[in-house]
Amino acid sequence: MVIIGIPVFNCTQDLISKCLDSVLNQTYTDIEVLIVNDCCTDNTMQYVISTLQDYQLKDKVRIINHSKNVGIAESRNTILKEARGKYLFLMDCDDYIDVQTIEILLNQAELNQAEAVWGSIATHNFEKDEDGVYFQHPNMVFSEKEALGIYAFGDSRKHFPNSVWNILLNLDFIRRNNVHFESYGYCDDYIFTHKMLILITKAVLLSKITYYWVIREGSQSHPTERTVISNKSLKDQFVANTVLKSFCKQFKCKPYYGGYCLRLYKESFFTAYTMVKHRNNFNTPFSNSEIKQAISPIDSVISTIMITTHWKENLFFCLLGHLPSFLVPPVLRVLYNHRA
Repeated sequence: MVIIGIPVFNCTQDLISKCLDSVLNQTYTDIEVLIVNDCCTDNTMQYVISTLQDYQLKDKVRIINHSKNVGIAESRNTILKEARGKYLFLMDCDDYIDVQTIEILLNQAELNQAEAVWGSIATHNFEKDEDGVYFQHPNMVFSEKEALGIYAFGDSRKHFPNSVWNILLNLDFIRRNNVHFESYGYCDDYIFTHKMLILITKAVLLSKITYYWVIREGSQSHPTERTVISNKSLKDQFVANTVLKSFCKQFKCKPYYGGYCLRLYKESFFTAYTMVKHRNNFNTPFSNSEIKQAISPIDSVISTIMITTHWKENLFFCLLGHLPSFLVPPVLRVLYNHRA
């Protein structure tokens, strides 16, 4: 059985209905849809109940109601705890999937005895009703320890999605490794995937588009498009980067360590640059010292020089983190405008 886990909090009727339609019309039917109601304050759950009435598969839907609002990370942890099948597929309540998504991912999971199978992702612009490719994987199979980590982090020019949705996960693997979500605002999936990737031995990447990420203007996914921006999203990213910088030090002997560090440095750089670029748009502007903290070094200069891969790039970012606070904003602007 495949569990499709959907955390739900305050979603519009058209989006939650389209999400559930895509799930309940799957060609593979041995599923359980696990919906976690994180104390919606609008009519979202009424829309859910109304949509379910039209489907014979509604008996395969289980709704768990939280007693209080605990956020996306704990809602996903509820799904991890309650899931009773062999595989888990997570998605957001305002996105949708292809009707063959579960069948396609499951076939590859069974064929390769994979711990995780990734499909590719398209975007759907809600206002313009237009689709576009967000991320398309090559078709690849990994079966050796650390091979996925080397692929994901070995090439600094390569991007690997941080999202936790659109992955078919083996639940036994998740529980055996005690992988769970940590409450850092909307960065819980960023931390989850970074920690999970390096634990996986058997994985599959597919070029087939299996997930549609719905983009809405002013959404949490695009906070910098707003006139006034909350500090929280950037602070969440800063804290998440700090958590992972500390976490990664235990893997200094691994072949992907240099690439892993470089990925974190780049994420930190763009977080700090956003703090500078949109400084006047935040409800409380970030101070120079806060911006400097966002690009804090992972390790000492000496330890950075000893990294076997990408040591020059890592050394550059390490030294950047040692600049005086007052120099950080102007230097970030110059570096961003002259980036390769």
